[in-house]
Amino acid sequence: MKKMMIPKNLKIDNLIGRYSTNKIEGFHLDKVYFICFSIYQMMMYLDEHQKYPGKDKCYYVPLQASILKKHLGNKYTKIVNWMKKAGIIQTDKSWQNSVTSKGFRLTDKYLGSGKKWVTVTYEPFLKRKKRIERINNWPLEKRVVGMLQKWFDTGALKIDVAAADNELKKYKQQELDAQKKANRIKVQVRYMSRMSAVYSLSEKRYNIVQDSYGYRVHTPLTQLKKELRCFVTYNNEKLVQLDIKNSQLFFMCYLLNEDNWKIKGANREKKSNIWKSINSHREGQNNTISNTIMFPDSAKSLTGECFQKNEFVKNACEGSLYESIVSAYYNAQDEVIGRKEVKQVLLGQIFCNPDRDKYFFFGKNSRTWECFQTLYPDVATIIDTIKRHNHKYMSMLLQRIESTAMLSYVCKNIQKHNKDIPLFTIHDCLVTTINHKMTVEALMINSIEEFTGLKPTLDITYWSSEQLNNEELNKAA
Repeated sequence: MKKMMIPKNLKIDNLIGRYSTNKIEGFHLDKVYFICFSIYQMMMYLDEHQKYPGKDKCYYVPLQASILKKHLGNKYTKIVNWMKKAGIIQTDKSWQNSVTSKGFRLTDKYLGSGKKWVTVTYEPFLKRKKRIERINNWPLEKRVVGMLQKWFDTGALKIDVAAADNELKKYKQQELDAQKKANRIKVQVRYMSRMSAVYSLSEKRYNIVQDSYGYRVHTPLTQLKKELRCFVTYNNEKLVQLDIKNSQLFFMCYLLNEDNWKIKGANREKKSNIWKSINSHREGQNNTISNTIMFPDSAKSLTGECFQKNEFVKNACEGSLYESIVSAYYNAQDEVIGRKEVKQVLLGQIFCNPDRDKYFFFGKNSRTWECFQTLYPDVATIIDTIKRHNHKYMSMLLQRIESTAMLSYVCKNIQKHNKDIPLFTIHDCLVTTINHKMTVEALMINSIEEFTGLKPTLDITYWSSEQLNNEELNKAA
């Protein structure tokens, strides 16, 4: 049963009697409650001085139009206007297209009246609740997720809250300084959102779930801002992170092997999980994506030694794929472009909606994809073929391949080898204590090679203040 928080003295029936809703198509009490509840949620992110700064300048919180439209329908503005007319809410004039959302607040009459919970009856809201529950209860690799939960439950994972807070306040001030007309509320919302992961760790509120999209496991560590990891310890020991270099492109090698598209033979169940819902939603077995995709003749030969010698596979295993594009970009344009920029643009091009996000392929960005196509034409063809079915399939497939490798192979094998090794995951990364680094590194490489047939290159990062200082120096450079 879903509930929402609304002002204690809000009596909708009386207001409807005075302000008619007959001309508002699809009007429902719960839609009014949704807006009130959303305002209350956003208020949680505000500093005390922002909530009540005085009568001359009332505070407002941003509510994105896209979210209101998604939950309330295309005519949501009529509900907003009715609530303004009825004296429930006020809005400001801060809206700027693609810059600032319109600000909302409850009127003084309702703001100080206290709060109460009401039960939702609007069917679309209830259906959404059921969908969320199905995702959170996804059973894939339940034992492994339970094993990961065990290390949180020990209570030995700690974070220096004061240090993390000071670091986030630096970022907050930088954001305010970078924009002359920075939206202070948005900056504050970002700061509080980042701090929420810190509080989850310090207060041992470990909400661990596995989604049904890419089967990724989400924990307070996955939500923690990267720069704050140096403040985390386990049993007062420093931690080390092991992640796969150019991991998304490394796991793309799995898709270059035509046998992996067939749900048969060894590891049939794991293959079936990767393709679940991608194949099943299409009518007829012969109409599934894995049957309709056409491999280029040169890609069909990527088996055995030929597969290992393929240039894309070779660079993916060495962790030098982005560097190869940087080099090709310079040779073609005589321009300098960094690895970070190439990675950001290329992954955007691979995962974006080609109809909506066309800017990824215009101007300077277009050279990145052209270099990729020139260097790895077979891979580019397979990406285009998959995205013609649905652009979301690329991210879904690569996340599922990554999760299968990390959970079904790496974590399982480490647990079998030694159940006393503290282990945490951040999607394609493993985190453990420094004294277990050598063991975890060897088992991680062997386990991924067992699943993909390829040996990855790992990147080692120590969670320490020295690492944070190095990152700050790199940014400054």
